[in-house]
Amino acid sequence: MELIIPNASVISALDTLDCFKHLGQLCNMKNWVLVIPRIVIEEAKSSIDFSKFTRELKFRTYTVDMKDLLKLRNRFPALAEGELAVLLLVLHYEDLDIKANSATAILDDKVARNVAKMLEISHFGTLKLLKIMQDTGIITRSQFYAFISKLKDSGFRFTDEIVRRIVG
Repeated sequence: MELIIPNASVISALDTLDCFKHLGQLCNMKNWVLVIPRIVIEEAKSSIDFSKFTRELKFRTYTVDMKDLLKLRNRFPALAEGELAVLLLVLHYEDLDIKANSATAILDDKVARNVAKMLEISHFGTLKLLKIMQDTGIITRSQFYAFISKLKDSGFRFTDEIVRRIVG
């Protein structure tokens, strides 16, 4: 079992695409457990229909230790609290009450992904999540490209190069 821990931008992007049900299907198929830091939930509540999120997805919430969050913030002041909380949960997933083999951060911010890489944390972003949905047959190739177009139109920032790398 693997823990998947997204930050608020991922949740917001999936809301824009109306993909919560797809994520739920993917979690079931891959035996993933969706874990969301409470800080991320508070961030996401301001921009999404959270009742739809809770209706369509099974997830667990956790509160990160604020002392640990502040220590990490001192090392990486450019990161938002939600990103820091995601990184902390991935770093300390073995301390959670879920027996899991691994944990992966889902982060879209380039700085946050660079920090994850520096900390040797498994990570990917929303576009890769959509590609995994396509690869598993949850969405079609045309849906994948329509979702990418819709994200771009909604102001989600990514380059064509990132799309080419993900499509491979």
